[in-house]
Amino acid sequence: MSFWDFKRGPARTRLLVDYARAKGFSLAELLKGAGVALAQLDDPNTELLAAQELRIISNLLKLTGAPDQLGIDLGLRYHFSAYGVWGFGLILPSGRSRIARIPVAARHAMSLGRLRITARR
Repeated sequence: MSFWDFKRGPARTRLLVDYARAKGFSLAELLKGAGVALAQLDDPNTELLAAQELRIISNLLKLTGAPDQLGIDLGLRYHFSAYGVWGFGLILPSGRSRIARIPVAARHAMSLGRLRITARR
């Protein structure tokens, strides 16, 4: 099963919208063609397809002109909660170093994807 085959929550997309709003860009233009309403991004139960998220990213790149620092600016807005349970798993206290947690977190992320897909069938 591909990473792109399952739906994801709105947290990461909401960060893109907040960035665009802070920069004064049109939210209508940002969401254009994505099939997503702004109100949906405030609902933690909303599920987005990768194609919807990618459309918003593409729109953001067009609106901003894709400046070199865009990735850094957006990355600084991300927090562990944007990655859901997997993100919190990375920061939980344990006897392992942070580097040692990465393979465990990766396995956990893959399991979450499979469970989530399986539950929908």
